[in-house]
Amino acid sequence: MEVTRRPGGVGVLATIGVLTGLFEWYLSFDIWPEYVSGAYPLSVTVPLITLYTTSGVLSLALGVMLWVRRRWAWTLGVSCCAYSVVANSLEGLAFPLIFFYVSGPLILWNLIALAYLARPHVRAYFGQASRPAADVGSG
Repeated sequence: MEVTRRPGGVGVLATIGVLTGLFEWYLSFDIWPEYVSGAYPLSVTVPLITLYTTSGVLSLALGVMLWVRRRWAWTLGVSCCAYSVVANSLEGLAFPLIFFYVSGPLILWNLIALAYLARPHVRAYFGQASRPAADVGSG
């Protein structure tokens, strides 16, 4: 069954992906003055700039590709959400004071996004509908 109409939640996830990507790009450019002025050591600023720039490009690409219905965007979205759940769980264990304000809400958001991406009509929209397994023993 081919689903041709974009589910509403996909549009929401795509918009959030684009906005997140733009915000992370802003953060990476916002760190440049500290990098140039030497306010923070290179061991802090260079990884942050790299992290925010890479994450921004990935989020922006994911948002656009979810919008234009690329099959691999569904796989990337599921992978990014699963990674974020694990990373934020570890961050919450390492920094328990920020768990309820940062890590906890991000874990909850990513679990909701994962549950939505796993819904049958969303999987079908991206061509990821489950197929019956082949009979292994038949010959």
